[in-house]
Amino acid sequence: MMQADIRPYREILEEEFHRQQLSKKERYKEEVMQELKVIKNKLHDLLAENEKVTEIERLERDDFVIDVERGEQINQEGEQICEEIRKEADKTTLKLELLKERVQQSTWDKMEVQNKAVRSIKGDMLVFNYGIRKRNAEE
Repeated sequence: MMQADIRPYREILEEEFHRQQLSKKERYKEEVMQELKVIKNKLHDLLAENEKVTEIERLERDDFVIDVERGEQINQEGEQICEEIRKEADKTTLKLELLKERVQQSTWDKMEVQNKAVRSIKGDMLVFNYGIRKRNAEE
């Protein structure tokens, strides 16, 4: 025998153990894949059967969701996005209300007589009055 062919017994045992583990993993993987194929086929059969039943008996596609946790996670993410949009909308609403108040204080509230219009009952005539601004003591 050559020196290159001589290996420690422990190395040979480890190699044999890894080979056995690899074959076990492959068998387990094949079993799992077979079970998944069975589940997949059963799901397709159920979906096909669901399409054949009457409208009253028909289930929604979401009722066939198997991964409930993932569905809940997606719903929670959607709720978080909705909450962010609500907060942004509230901020925008507050900004616009503040702007409205400022414009109203600088224009409408400074008028002694506000502009108004009267529409004719019989015709399409529209008549406006004249707005009068409040005057300071200096004016």
